[in-house]
This record gives sequence, structure tokens and C-alpha cells, in this order.
Amino acid sequence: MTFEYGILHISVQEKLSKEDAEQYANYALNFLCATDNSAKQFKGVEWVEIRDTSGGARGQMPSSKNFLCQKNR
Repeated sequence: MTFEYGILHISVQEKLSKEDAEQYANYALNFLCATDNSAKQFKGVEWVEIRDTSGGARGQMPSSKNFLCQKNR
């Protein structure tokens, strides 16, 4: 996991479909924005990107499309 330029990059050790990777990105944002305090603590995260064993980005999700991030920010 790395963070740069507002993007949280998460690498997983399995091959994912685009849909699964986008769902994982949404789960990560749900975790980061679950409460008002966590949303404020991680407000610098604008995108979550999931990478798999193929080496490329498989799925992405902006925090602006995540319900909990919208609600708690």
C-alpha cells in the first residue's frame, strides 16, 4: 500500500476482475470514511486504486463517489 498525490494505491496478491477491484476500492473508502473523525483524518485521500498481480490498475474509485465520504466530509 502506498499513498501519493491524493491516491491510495493498494496491491493485492491475486488476479481480480475490474468489477471486483472497484468493489475493493469502495470497501477501502468505506473504511477510511466510516466516521466523521476518520473522514477528517484521511481527507487527503481523493482516490483509491487497486492493483493486482498483473501489475496494472484494475479498479479505481474517487472519494467523491463514495456515500460515506460524501456524508462525513
